[in-house]
Amino acid sequence: MADTHIWTGGSDPDADQTQISYYTPGNPAENDVYTVTLSDDNGFSYAISFTALAGPSVQAIVEGLKAAAVAATAAGIQPWSQVAATEDDSDLIVTGGATGYVFYAVLTATGGTPTFAHNSSGSTAQVARSSNDFGLAANWHNNAVPTEDDSIVIPSTATANITKNLKYLLDPNLDEGGSSTQIHIVGFEVERGSTVQVGTQGQSLVIPTDTAARTPYIHGTGQKWIEFDADNQNLVFIIQEASSTSGGSMGTNISFDCGSGTATADVTLLSGQSVGFGALERESYDSLTDIEIKGGGTVDFGSNYNGTTLPDSAGVMDIGTGSTVNAYAHVLTADIEGTLNLYHDITTANIFAGRCSRLAPSSGTPGTFNVYQGGRVTFGPEAPTPTALNISGGQAVIDDEFGKTLGVAWVLNGVRPTDILMNGPKNVKWTPTAI
Repeated sequence: MADTHIWTGGSDPDADQTQISYYTPGNPAENDVYTVTLSDDNGFSYAISFTALAGPSVQAIVEGLKAAAVAATAAGIQPWSQVAATEDDSDLIVTGGATGYVFYAVLTATGGTPTFAHNSSGSTAQVARSSNDFGLAANWHNNAVPTEDDSIVIPSTATANITKNLKYLLDPNLDEGGSSTQIHIVGFEVERGSTVQVGTQGQSLVIPTDTAARTPYIHGTGQKWIEFDADNQNLVFIIQEASSTSGGSMGTNISFDCGSGTATADVTLLSGQSVGFGALERESYDSLTDIEIKGGGTVDFGSNYNGTTLPDSAGVMDIGTGSTVNAYAHVLTADIEGTLNLYHDITTANIFAGRCSRLAPSSGTPGTFNVYQGGRVTFGPEAPTPTALNISGGQAVIDDEFGKTLGVAWVLNGVRPTDILMNGPKNVKWTPTAI
């Protein structure tokens, strides 16, 4: 039976313990390469390797790996600088330097027929545990960790941040070297009024879900970094509260991968609050097919967090009065009563009582701009010639240093040419091609 698990955090500090993991090489032959890629919840990852010499033994392999690990630790290379490497006759032993510090290892062996496994020698591994550990039963109201098809609630009453073991649902046995067993979640909610931080700037909390039409409710004023792995299903994001931008990151940062599924978002923010839809850590994500932004605040779409690849499309946007959207990906259609700043292409912009600024060079779709009474469009110095400019009231502000927009066929519907404000270093003048 599916259960709802409510985060409490702040478990008994006596439950804290240091992670100890055993990595066991096998069947070595000359020139086989054994590699340990270590990562952690702070977003750090680094690989150390050892190549087998002639007539190798398992002990020689673990000694070589230990030497490489010790060198990385001494050089201060994260995350190896946070752990200590030792060895016995059959295992590379890696121990966390602090209680609750979780690290993950991917083991690879190439060459002839080498093997490299977690804890296959039978030694007793020890998992990391801490008061903010997502995978620790004592941090949940029912003293049980989430399992398959459960729901998760982060209540407004909780005060403990969720910053440890953020990949627990993706693979609850990862830090123990166990078999991969992904846990799928059917419900996820951060309640309004919550101040809990979820994830870290280098590492998102990963929420896998495999059932259609899931609706994550993501509110609260604590900063959040969350990734949804929807496995070809649909997601409907409801966001009614967020923190402000801090440390170069939006208040709420969401990435997702729906495969062949779709995602939509309904965002309501207060002034100063911010949400970013961008690829944060593990993989790129799909376009939002429909986005409604209301109330105020700022939404970034396609922000290039941590150098990851931008998405292909921002779908259809409805931007309400007082809201600002910064689009770093292609926008299909935008209905604008707030502000849209374009740093990528657009297909159609309908500008009502708001503003649209075309700020960046085109990569193929300059766009059609329909300006209505009270609307305003600005073409920045790097903007391309738009596909069309149709003015039915409102004001077109042209700021084009190189005059690239002069050749566009622009249409006035009940508006005099003298009503169009022309700005720019060349004081450009237009004659409409159709009235």
